[in-house]
Amino acid sequence: MSREQALADHIFGLPQHQLEAVRGHPAKVCELIEQFSAQHLLTITSPQRAAAVVVHLKAQYKKNPPKVMLELGGYIGYSAILFSHQLAPDSYAQYYSFESNKEHAKIARQLVDLAGLTNRIEIVDGKASNSLQSLGNKVARLSYVAPAFVYLDHGKELFIPDLRVLETLNLIAPGTVVVAANSYAGGVPEYVRYVRGTPAERREYNYDVRNVSGKIMPGRWNMLYESKGIELDDEGLEITRCIDYLNG
Repeated sequence: MSREQALADHIFGLPQHQLEAVRGHPAKVCELIEQFSAQHLLTITSPQRAAAVVVHLKAQYKKNPPKVMLELGGYIGYSAILFSHQLAPDSYAQYYSFESNKEHAKIARQLVDLAGLTNRIEIVDGKASNSLQSLGNKVARLSYVAPAFVYLDHGKELFIPDLRVLETLNLIAPGTVVVAANSYAGGVPEYVRYVRGTPAERREYNYDVRNVSGKIMPGRWNMLYESKGIELDDEGLEITRCIDYLNG
């Protein structure tokens, strides 16, 4: 049995009165996940990293909470449950979490349901690059806005390829903030160079490097990004904000 399934069995095997005490309470569900993960070494978003992301979300979206949030690498749903609290109080506001492992996605749906957030969080299983096209169409139809927040926490080798997919599909736009996990301690130096580079450098990169996430998804080199790193004790975050498009 996997550690992820062991976590699900532990939580849903709790006495009924304990389970009902956390049902519909996202913070309490997150606490259960944290407690089990600490004892069994599950690689959920660390509390330190999660706290840093939440602080940034609160500061960035204090006046205009995001209507669309997107996550690549949802794992068992912990970060989706935690971060979705920042969504706007809007019936169309949605957090989309992509997870390539079907077992993990199933557990994530169960935990999201326990937290009472099935109307706010959609777990999408399978490779993100295979499903982002339909998401782009859906977002355009329902909200007419690009995601305000994108969280990259899947395979590091896919950070640039999938960002290029997001750019091509107009799921990155001025105002979008992209947070990439594990950008230090060996991290993702090529990704950091990409988002901190000039439009001319990204144009050359996109021309020279075939996108493994989709050959018809070259990316948009004319995005203007502001990007900085936050170094934590055990890992880091690269926080990138799209500020505009380069004209011409």
